[in-house]
Amino acid sequence: MAGTAASSSQRRPNYQHSLQLAPGEVHIWWLNADKLTDDALLSEYEGLLSSEEQAGVSAITNAAVRKERLLARALVRTTLARYCGGVVAADGLCFVRNASGKPELSWPLEVPCPTPNLHFNLTHTRSLLGCAVTNGMRIGLDVERTDRHTRSDPLKLARRRFTPTEVACLADVLSPAARAEHFVRLWTLKEAYVKARVVTGTSS
Repeated sequence: MAGTAASSSQRRPNYQHSLQLAPGEVHIWWLNADKLTDDALLSEYEGLLSSEEQAGVSAITNAAVRKERLLARALVRTTLARYCGGVVAADGLCFVRNASGKPELSWPLEVPCPTPNLHFNLTHTRSLLGCAVTNGMRIGLDVERTDRHTRSDPLKLARRRFTPTEVACLADVLSPAARAEHFVRLWTLKEAYVKARVVTGTSS
């Protein structure tokens, strides 16, 4: 299942609506930051953030980066709130950092959790943000620009970061443009895999 945190029509998102997530199922939510220009909606999203998150956003001097950071945190909160069965609202969610320094959902002990094994991961590139949610398994999500290129032959970097089999597959691609595209695809897959494997617990 895929969805967006806000449509291009700028309608208020119904993130209080409860969604079900079966064990092993993956839901991915995408948001295009460039299409969200409603100042009132941005202000509403800012109100969902904790004081620490708001301070972190306000400290960013670049307006575009500040907006993306705000929407990233809002996307996580509004997305996870959809799977909380209406028990905890988006602005009531709490997060802690695990041993790897990544934020994870901290559920109040006194509140019954409808999805106790909720895992999530956040990614972004340029103006596109994504949040993947799973039930009962760790998840890694990564997105890269399709026009991303390395400064030199991608094989040089691949020999340092990829497996011999991956390097051989990349070397078989003779077209420079196709090789660069294949490199980005492999890099994106590996980034997502690493994000799922190296972090202990629910991470973003």
